[in-house]
Amino acid sequence: MQFNENKFQLLRYGTNQDIKDSTSLFEPNSKHIEQTQCVKDLDIKMSDTLSFTEHIETLCKKVRQNNRWIIITFHAKDMHNMKTLWCSIDQPHIDCCSQLWTPQRVGDIQKSESLLRYSVRYIQYLT
Repeated sequence: MQFNENKFQLLRYGTNQDIKDSTSLFEPNSKHIEQTQCVKDLDIKMSDTLSFTEHIETLCKKVRQNNRWIIITFHAKDMHNMKTLWCSIDQPHIDCCSQLWTPQRVGDIQKSESLLRYSVRYIQYLT
């Protein structure tokens, strides 16, 4: 089996900096693999600090863009249509691997909950 050497990424977890500094990993052709701060895998951004703050910020940006697109594009803005659009367009982005990236910090929880609050507020404004 041939590995794609351009796709190797090294992400190190843990607090022992001595082990991180004293070990190095190499590709099959003996090229050194550089350590990265953040890696995207299965559309989830993971950082070396075990926080998913970058992923939550990207998710919020994507859902807000989708909300704007829904508001601009669809003319029938009754409650039933808006709920259907929310459940079919925005909700899958939020639910994707949510068991993995469940926010633990207060700021991350507030950011992720603000998405739902915005949509509920907008739907209530329309009715």
